[in-house]
Amino acid sequence: MLKRLIEVALPLKEVSEQSAREKSIRHGHISTLHIWWARRPLAACRAVVFASLIPDPDDPECPESFRKAVRKELGEGQFKPTGINGETIEDTARNRCMEFIKELVKWENSNNPHYIEPARRLIRAGHAIFHPESANAAPKVLDPFAGGGAIPLEALRLGCEAHAVDINPVAHLIELCTLVYPQKYGRPLPPTAPVPDYILDAARTPKNNTGHLFGRSTREAEAEYRKNLWRRT
Repeated sequence: MLKRLIEVALPLKEVSEQSAREKSIRHGHISTLHIWWARRPLAACRAVVFASLIPDPDDPECPESFRKAVRKELGEGQFKPTGINGETIEDTARNRCMEFIKELVKWENSNNPHYIEPARRLIRAGHAIFHPESANAAPKVLDPFAGGGAIPLEALRLGCEAHAVDINPVAHLIELCTLVYPQKYGRPLPPTAPVPDYILDAARTPKNNTGHLFGRSTREAEAEYRKNLWRRT
């Protein structure tokens, strides 16, 4: 039976280092949205999702078409396998994937198309091998205990159709804010685009008969809104 990459190998040392590094990131990380007691590191989730959805390219049963896809997507010198002390490692498709994962899980590469797009294409190629009868080009990923939403978030990032479930209403709200609302409302706002009415209405709401919300004028509220929106994007 054809094995998946995660069943054979994973660069645990590098994934662990990047997972620990996330604890010091305070800007843009979903952990700053709400404290969740069992939050999974995004680096670990990204590595696990990717390695679970592609076959082991060095498996004798792996189709040659997937090995060619790995060589095409990861053929750059950047992904040439190297040892801890610089020793030579066999340049196989599996080892190329290991080097790729080391870069894929870094925080600064979270939305870098140079890494995300090849990962998506390899996942789609793997899905076609594991499920040739599927009508969907991308796999479906279900997390029945999604909690803070780290696993479905990384599945979405890697081009999968993600489904998140949790019985805890707090977790459900976090998942909405993590997975749904950014896609629904998080579009870049050009400088000339109108500010949503609910923002201006809030700014116009009298507070203590001052006519300003929290002491800000409509113009100040609009400027703050635009600044925060562009900071997020």
